Amino acid sequence: MNFFGHSVVAAALKPSEPFIAGSMLPDWLGITGVKLRRVENDELRAGIQFHRRTDAVFHAHPHFSALWRKASRLMREQGLPKASAWAAAHVGVELLLDGEFSRVAATHAHYEGGLRALSDSLGSLHFDGAQDAARLQRLLEGLSQHFDASRYRDVDFVEERITRILHVRPRLAIPPDNTGCVAQVLRELQPCVDGQGNFLADLNALLRDDPQP
Repeated sequence: MNFFGHSVVAAALKPSEPFIAGSMLPDWLGITGVKLRRVENDELRAGIQFHRRTDAVFHAHPHFSALWRKASRLMREQGLPKASAWAAAHVGVELLLDGEFSRVAATHAHYEGGLRALSDSLGSLHFDGAQDAARLQRLLEGLSQHFDASRYRDVDFVEERITRILHVRPRLAIPPDNTGCVAQVLRELQPCVDGQGNFLADLNALLRDDPQP
């Protein structure tokens, strides 16, 4: 699940901005390469733990698994190498879901509140590197200015985003000859992603019932 999706799921369980921030933080650490040593804010720490639970439940959910497998198969049929299809399908389904979640206006407010809360709480985070806090702050500023989850309803934009994400991983990168095939498959898949209220409700129920702390 992408960070915007994490904010949506976290807000449904506990609409606390620091908790929502913590639920997105592991993804942002991955983007920046920043290593976190210690968290002094209890709500942020709880959000980080919830992120891990959410990923485990989300990736095991049969709805996500079915969409991912279908997208991967269709991309391979379009000529995409197996590893590239596997990665592009995974990321593509997650981003399409973000686009669908973004149709609910409240999701943007929860995401933006989490973003502000993390910026305000950087002092409670301890990192390995002296410049790590500044690197994370630059990412948060960029997201505040430019990120819009509703753009993930546009499959051409999603393909551009996937291509940028994967190009640094030679084994997973989209070959230039396959430009356009990811968007074509995601366009075919999009009707299966529309109207995800039931999936989101089921995900939230599973997380509420999860016995983990």
